[in-house]
Amino acid sequence: MRETRSYRPLAIGWMLCVTGILSGLGGCQTSKSPDIEKKTATGKRLPSGKITFVHDTLPLGDVVRQLGENVGGRLALMAGLEEYPVRGAEHRNQAFGEIAAYLAASAQAQAMELSQGWFICPPGYDVLTQIKIADRLPDRYAGITATVAFGAKTPLYNVFSVMSENLGINIVADNYLTEARCGELFLENAPLADVLELILMSARIPPAELVVEATDEYILFASARNPHNDPPLLNPEAAEDPAVSAILERVVPLVVLPSPGANPLEVAFGGRPDPLREVLTPLSRQLGIPVAAYRSMGDIPITPCLLRNVRVKTVIELVLRQWPVDTFGYEVSPDRILLRPR
Repeated sequence: MRETRSYRPLAIGWMLCVTGILSGLGGCQTSKSPDIEKKTATGKRLPSGKITFVHDTLPLGDVVRQLGENVGGRLALMAGLEEYPVRGAEHRNQAFGEIAAYLAASAQAQAMELSQGWFICPPGYDVLTQIKIADRLPDRYAGITATVAFGAKTPLYNVFSVMSENLGINIVADNYLTEARCGELFLENAPLADVLELILMSARIPPAELVVEATDEYILFASARNPHNDPPLLNPEAAEDPAVSAILERVVPLVVLPSPGANPLEVAFGGRPDPLREVLTPLSRQLGIPVAAYRSMGDIPITPCLLRNVRVKTVIELVLRQWPVDTFGYEVSPDRILLRPR
């Protein structure tokens, strides 16, 4: 499929456009909306030649958004720079990089041309550009491109949930990283790895802090401080029972946390963390087996994520991987799954 879909919810200032998904992913999953605009993917990385862009005196984040809407290309603004005022100007017959440099100067920052696109950050933050994840992604993701635009201060758990819903893949992060906010950004028809790298740069995630675990089933971003080393299944002998093994390996078409609501895309856009005690019932319904937890774990926050075509085992283990401690695991029996301390 070769099309781009632009999502502009009336109450939310973000957009996600999804370009064709290749390599046997079976197309993109979308939600109907009266504000969906369809256009053919251009394949361009940046506007070529000289361009014209006119803007009023506005905060930097607003000008970046207008540049994305009116010109296109690829530009990410580091979080924290969005409120700097930019003097109104008429940029006529200028290169994209000249306009990016003008905007950066308004925040005493620099515009850096990277292989992924342009990135605006202050001097001293160049280390963020060392984030590289392309070589850590399985071949399954090599054919995915996307056009995305997110507003400044969008939590990464919403960013990754929206991308998961629309790209038909599963992107999650642990609680060290997932509450970070991205900067204003727009990325047109970019490879998935480039999109994720610029999102993480804009959210000011230090490369040394980032651990990437990627399988054909999911992409997990975790903090290097997250000590998950021991196997999460606390009674592995139970998996030798064919009935238990069937439960763990059963593929669930859709899981939305903390709760699916009426529309998964709306949950992805606007979801907020909920305590575990409020998540257990909707999680049980979605997995088709009761999920229980020790009462002492009830206040642990579960951040939003959206997972498609995943095994029950993977869902439970990704929930546990959210938490920045390695003191919990789960045990399974034919009639329930129990989350408990080790």
